Amino acid sequence: MTRNGLLRTFKRRNCFIISACYEDGLAKGKWTTQKGALDALGVSKAELSLALKLHALPPGIIDLFESPTELTPYSVRVIRDVIARDGLQTVVQRIGQQLGAGRKLPARAVLAAIKGRVSGPRRALGRPRNAENKVLKTTPDSPRNISSRYHGGVSRGEWTSYSACARALDIPRKNVRDAVYIKALCDSLPVRFSDAQLTFAVGRKLLALDKEFGRQA
Repeated sequence: MTRNGLLRTFKRRNCFIISACYEDGLAKGKWTTQKGALDALGVSKAELSLALKLHALPPGIIDLFESPTELTPYSVRVIRDVIARDGLQTVVQRIGQQLGAGRKLPARAVLAAIKGRVSGPRRALGRPRNAENKVLKTTPDSPRNISSRYHGGVSRGEWTSYSACARALDIPRKNVRDAVYIKALCDSLPVRFSDAQLTFAVGRKLLALDKEFGRQA
């Protein structure tokens, strides 16, 4: 496997991104088999295989995860193994309370519930309603926020270019430009990132992936 595989820079492998990149490359003729995609994507055979099985999982289970980024190949493998061992009906009964309450849980709590283990930590009860507001207050320089400020300024006639916006906000022009591209790209992806997760480091890696696949102008 090559060192410069597209997804190798991501410490946590995300099934949505792996499968989206694979399907995109397949449609564009970059590879014709899973084996042919391994080096280009920088993932193992097992990771790709599990990522492509993500959408075969019951939708209710997927919806339990606090963040789509936590749906890793490991999570898919554990869920599939438990369903194969205990049966889908048993698993659904175990997570019925969380599904009914519409809770979003950390990956560890989801897997514990699926296995039938009691998850004691308070965080397993789900994210507080005002969590998103707290994130916004603590990440004023996130790509999503900067992009919103840029477009808001354009609509109000405060500026008409990245450079003018950068001067007004006292931030590098590159940050404004990248923020706009990152926000637009992420809005088109099947996976959703919170403001805390969508940092410039993550966003620029996504832009690099997008450029490699020929979607970014």
